[in-house]
Amino acid sequence: MEKCINCSLESGGNYCPNCGQKLHLKKLTLRYISSEFTDRWLGLDTKFSRSAWGLFLHPERVITAYLNRNSVRYIGPLGYYIVMTALMLITFELLGLEVADFLKSTNENLGLPSGSGSARQLALQESISGWVSRNFRFVSALLIPFLTLGVQWLYRKKRSFLENLVMITYLQTHTIWFLIVGLFTFKWTGFWVSQYMTIISLIYFGWALGRFNDGKITFRKFLKALLTWIVSYILFILTLSLMAIVLVVFIGAFKK
Repeated sequence: MEKCINCSLESGGNYCPNCGQKLHLKKLTLRYISSEFTDRWLGLDTKFSRSAWGLFLHPERVITAYLNRNSVRYIGPLGYYIVMTALMLITFELLGLEVADFLKSTNENLGLPSGSGSARQLALQESISGWVSRNFRFVSALLIPFLTLGVQWLYRKKRSFLENLVMITYLQTHTIWFLIVGLFTFKWTGFWVSQYMTIISLIYFGWALGRFNDGKITFRKFLKALLTWIVSYILFILTLSLMAIVLVVFIGAFKK
């Protein structure tokens, strides 16, 4: 039996059943302070590593556990997104790479045009590109609601939109690992492999989504998951293009 230093209740176990305070206190050290911070605020103890490995090996188990309200074993989708995007930006900083250069190289590798049109349109494209570079951690999440809509439409299961949103947030966030690998590869070899990392991310998404319901993957399930991504991405691009056209027309009319 231990006496809780917070509410004075005497009980056994590791935590106070009344207030949740730890009963077995450790010596105050820098290691203790850092572990308390990563555990309580970031969930970077065994939760993070367990979630990351689980999403690589058995993504359906991680997502199902969270949907069943198990908040102890795995880190939540929002927490996982925050940690992974922070890790991505830290990787850019540590390797001395610029997000703008990464985006430009990605477009070039994919064969996309660097820019065309009038001087006003080019200036607008440059402005949009700069905004995307500065807000890259948030822009990477813009595809999530479109993927969720795609799953909601093509799968039509009993899962709600919010449940599908949780699933897609986990899967889309997890693909950041492949981006990080690509950044390290470029730093070591000088060759941008972003297009290959995109393909690997797409394969992972199709594999994970395809096996979500029963933990098994078939070629048909994989193709359906890829179709979901393609349809969602087309809708995403069309929406962005429409917004860009409206913005160009609006700015042109305003300047006149």
